[in-house]
Order: sequence, then C-alpha cells, then structure tokens
Amino acid sequence: MSFCRFMLIAVLLTMAACKQGAGVPAATSSAPAPAPAAQTSPPDSAPIAPTSLTGSSTLRDEDFTVIPDGKPYDPVKGKIEVVEFFNYICPACNAFDPQLQEWKARLPADVNLVYVPADFNPDFITYARVYYAADLLGLAEKTHHAIYQAIHVDHKLPGEGESPDPQKIALFFEQYGVTAQAFMDAMDSFAVNTRMDQGHQFEMQSRIMGTPSLVIDGKYLVKAGSFADRLRITSLLIERERSAGAVAK
Repeated sequence: MSFCRFMLIAVLLTMAACKQGAGVPAATSSAPAPAPAAQTSPPDSAPIAPTSLTGSSTLRDEDFTVIPDGKPYDPVKGKIEVVEFFNYICPACNAFDPQLQEWKARLPADVNLVYVPADFNPDFITYARVYYAADLLGLAEKTHHAIYQAIHVDHKLPGEGESPDPQKIALFFEQYGVTAQAFMDAMDSFAVNTRMDQGHQFEMQSRIMGTPSLVIDGKYLVKAGSFADRLRITSLLIERERSAGAVAK
C-alpha cells in the first residue's frame, strides 16, 4: 500500500518522501530485494546549483549509498548520468521538481538528467506509463510540469488516494495535439511495456524505496534528507565522477 506524509504549515513546507509500501512491485524480478531506505527530513526551499554549492563541500559516508555493480540506466557518450526516480502522483516529487528544474538549468554540458518513473506501488503504475507514453510521443518536455500542476494544484487529474483513470488522463493530452485514443494506444504499446520493464529493473538495481530519489551514474544513491542537501550531494558526486574520469565513452 502506498503512503505519503504530507503537511503544509503557512510559510514552511514540510514533506516526507513517498515510500514503498508493503505491496508487491509492479513487475516480477530476480534482482535482490531493496535495502531499507534512508530516513528523510523536511526539504529546504532554496534551490541549489552544481556550480554554486552551499553547506559542506565534503562527502560523508552517510550522504550516499554505493550501489553494488551499479551501471548507468541510459549511458550517453561523454555524459555523467543523474537519474531522478519520481512519480507524478507523489506530493514530495511535486514539491521537489521546481528546485530540480532550477538545478537542471545550470548543469554543465557533460551531465545528463534522466527521469525514471517509479512503479514500486500499485497506484504508481498508471502514471509511470503516462510518462513513458508522453516521452514516446515527443511530449514529455512540454507536459512534465503540466501533469504535476494538473494533479496537485488544479486537481484536474486523479491524485494520491484516487483511482487512476487512464481515459481521463489520455483526454488531458489532447491539448498537446494527440488524440486520447492515440495516447491510450501509446500507454499500452510494446515500446512502453519494454521501458516499464527496463525502469523496474533499474529501480531494483538501485534499491529505490522512496521518491524522489537521485542516482548518479548508476553507482551512488543519494541519502540526504532536505531537497537542498540532495542536490548539493548530487553535485559533489558528479564532481567525483568527473575527477575519476568516469564519463561514458
């Protein structure tokens, strides 16, 4: 069962990550069961850039987990990969995304940010398919923020605790020039099924237990609690990979 702890108090946003529940993963896998997730603390509101870090510039053992035999999800020549595991239904992911986008805008050319929708809870599965279908149709860049907005702000699409409605979601995409039927077909396509399997396997490999989560080059899972700390530590791990010459050839 999925659960998210979500609380708003006037000027202070306090949000816990969406955690994996007791339900079985969306697809079967022979990969080992994920290790327990790190505890998270409330996010900071200030965005952080990879070239302008605040806080400690030293990595600590408790800042990240080394992923055994970890490999990038979708390696690109000359790029260091950063994967965000997210799901549109997750309130914490919605709160994190504005900071992530500001951070992304300042990324050096040798860093590639990749989105992988988590499917570890049953109510995540439909929106995982939504992301992959939008990407398949070339719409993901246009619709990524809009879907968060439609769920969490405008309440035009089903949110946490509501039954996902693929038809209603497909109708939402008609404003982007694709028919609802074409979007439904994309969600059920072989290409999306393949990407669902690939994303699930990488999720298991990375031992993801909550969203949002950040993984660098398939090797490091960030464990920091605040959103600012996650981005700071991600930036430091990028620097570590760059210094080690571990850029995809």
